[in-house]
Amino acid sequence: YYALYQHRNEQEAERFLDVLMKHLKLPLGAVIADLPCGKGRHAAYLGKKGFKVYGADLSPVNIQLAQGLNAP
Repeated sequence: YYALYQHRNEQEAERFLDVLMKHLKLPLGAVIADLPCGKGRHAAYLGKKGFKVYGADLSPVNIQLAQGLNAP
């Protein structure tokens, strides 16, 4: 996972999601499942944009990192 995604960051995730959300046209507050969520880059950004996001991943380390991104 880390070798595959080492070049990706929050800005890349935001650009990707902005394009995707433009095409999907989901209403604010829509419920989204981020599976597998990895470190939570997508889930964190979608949450900031007003969506209700649930994430899951097989890696306990990734879940801990994702929870840190989503901390108040």
